[in-house]
Amino acid sequence: MSTDEVEGEMFFYPNQKSRIINVDETDGSLDNTTGSKGGHPPVVFSDPTVLWGAMAANKSGYSSKVICGSSAAREAIPPHFQLKMLAQSDATMKISVDWFLHAAFVHGKFGLPTIQELPTTFGMNERGGMNSIKLDKYIKKAILPLFPDVEDAPGKRMLLKLDSGPGCMNLDMLADLRLQGIYVIPGAPNTTHVTQETDQNYGLYKSIYRENLETLSEALQRIRKCIFVSNLPLLLFGGCD
Repeated sequence: MSTDEVEGEMFFYPNQKSRIINVDETDGSLDNTTGSKGGHPPVVFSDPTVLWGAMAANKSGYSSKVICGSSAAREAIPPHFQLKMLAQSDATMKISVDWFLHAAFVHGKFGLPTIQELPTTFGMNERGGMNSIKLDKYIKKAILPLFPDVEDAPGKRMLLKLDSGPGCMNLDMLADLRLQGIYVIPGAPNTTHVTQETDQNYGLYKSIYRENLETLSEALQRIRKCIFVSNLPLLLFGGCD
């Protein structure tokens, strides 16, 4: 039909881009002995007969995940740390107050009436990663407060794009969120390394995080100290220890 060949353009209603969210998780390890800084490895010319100098490194079995994201309106989602729980029971769970010293606020509006300071959030579980329970809790505790007016009505809905990780296909969660006006779009499995959507926004994250980890590790080892979980916000946001 002739109407199939007409020219058109993408159109967004006012504030609609603020309601399109894309989040993804990345590494928050404290081990800098084998971690990659992201991107292509540099080409280094050297003499194999000359010994390299020793470099201080932090060897740690502790792992965690950092969840970052943004809206189509270029607003940054407050980072979320998913920490590995070392306690033997929920009753003994605790976190050092030092963790909050460098946990910065993020400025954003999203679905709020005005631009506000939004806090960094954190959660804990046995593996330090996301599962169906933690993902559901993260969306309801960290994402939903950004859109207090969300509902299943025109102009009030929200689109949330995730990767294909565990919990993204939890039908109970998806149905519950859909009733509230949140449409979750899971990514195709094993494609985030191809599309690299969030890497376009956070391409420097791994490089800067690893450089901070290396710098802090060398400084602490000079005074015979090691890196703790409470240093994670410092490695992410930077600052003065």
